[in-house]
Amino acid sequence: DEAQVVAMFAEAVKAFGTVDILVSNAGMERNAPFHEMTTAQWDAVMNVNLRGAFLCAREAVREFLRRGVRPEVSVAAGKIIFISSVHELIPWAGHVNYAASKGGLMLLMKSLAQEVAEKRIRVNSIAPGAIRTPINTAAWATPEAYSDLMKLVPYKRIGEVEEIGRAAVWLASDFTDYLVGTTLYVDGGMTLYPGFEGAPLEKALRAASRPTAFGAHAGRALRRARPDGRGLREQSGDGQIAAQLLFRGPGDRDGPPGRSRDLRPDGDRR
Repeated sequence: DEAQVVAMFAEAVKAFGTVDILVSNAGMERNAPFHEMTTAQWDAVMNVNLRGAFLCAREAVREFLRRGVRPEVSVAAGKIIFISSVHELIPWAGHVNYAASKGGLMLLMKSLAQEVAEKRIRVNSIAPGAIRTPINTAAWATPEAYSDLMKLVPYKRIGEVEEIGRAAVWLASDFTDYLVGTTLYVDGGMTLYPGFEGAPLEKALRAASRPTAFGAHAGRALRRARPDGRGLREQSGDGQIAAQLLFRGPGDRDGPPGRSRDLRPDGDRR
């Protein structure tokens, strides 16, 4: 609620004289399959996760601009830290409203940081991964659930709320005065996409490198590639053709079976 946020900042300034740091931490989930998601579920998440962050940041910026830099307190006029999520980066099926709100929060942070940096206001985000909190109890409360969760965390342990607090203290300090418009991922490596590590990916790559019928056609086409540079190819380390890109003029009618027909009105198949 806009009036409540304005009143909250007025009370803070009245009690403490000013506001130096904002940690925008409110967040919620209302999960549903996308085709079953109601507007109430969508709006509830957006209102808290994105609109609320906007309102709080706006009031903080107003106070920072009113007061200016106080060198005895900090070299910055103020600091804003949004608590985002790894899902500002990682898609999350079944949680479309939540992921969309965090993606929006990422660009709210970056755009605001760009706008107010010249006023000596620093804006950054913290993106937690799997943290032991009540919102995700089902993901870590049993040994089976915890084991499944660790498949997503290369560091192989869950995070604790104190670790997010320490990151926020660091971002709010002058030790990070040159850190502007950045998301700090506190996630045990979750954003490293651990599903891509190890043997399954290597097996898939080996399978993808095997010659195919198309590869034979491609090889013949490459041998016919023009010497003027209009035929290009890339090769993998073992010599197998990994990718090809051929450019033919309108007069070049040869090529492997099943090639595309002319699509451009001028007859140039590029």
